[in-house]
Amino acid sequence: MPNKNIILIIRTIKDEEDYATKYIFHWAGLVKYDAELLGLKVIDLQNENVTEENITKMIEEFDPYIIFLNGHGTDYSFKGKDGETDIIVRCKNDHLFKGRVVYALSCSTANILGKSSRNKGCECYIGYTNEIIFPTQKLDDPLSDSVSRPFMMISNEIVMTLIRGGSPEEAIQNFHRLSDGLIDYWKRKDLPVAPIIRRYLESVKKMIYSPI
Repeated sequence: MPNKNIILIIRTIKDEEDYATKYIFHWAGLVKYDAELLGLKVIDLQNENVTEENITKMIEEFDPYIIFLNGHGTDYSFKGKDGETDIIVRCKNDHLFKGRVVYALSCSTANILGKSSRNKGCECYIGYTNEIIFPTQKLDDPLSDSVSRPFMMISNEIVMTLIRGGSPEEAIQNFHRLSDGLIDYWKRKDLPVAPIIRRYLESVKKMIYSPI
């Protein structure tokens, strides 16, 4: 039985000009920090270490209950650092998710990879059904970007709920509750960027998928 005190974080930055992966890479660092504060063991696979072989080894050796994917994806697969190499693929190695809760901050993987994983016994696969797009200021320090912060908050809320012992159902509920609160907040803000943030929040909220 997977160990609920262990989380496997997988994160890549394609390159410094790929702000989407750069930002979510750093967002995942906050999850790592909080998980360690809560006493969980964190396995953190980064960049070139994100290979099919290494992921298989870490899952088989440490048996994590929570797996947090950050990087590029397609309907069928989660990609490696180069954004091209398939690392986790439908009907190839998605059986590795059996008995685990997976959250994939990765484009479109909920469509086929997530459903295939569920068919292999994945307890819950939380992901997105379309391309994930969020506004940024393209800063060197993603954590100081106030424009992208609302998206970091709603995404990280899913994993934060899980590492605190919440169920996947509670994680999804908290995601929607926080999303609705932020959408309402930005509706009331009289700033040029407010309508942009609100529209992107509404879009991301519609794309989240989890068959629970």
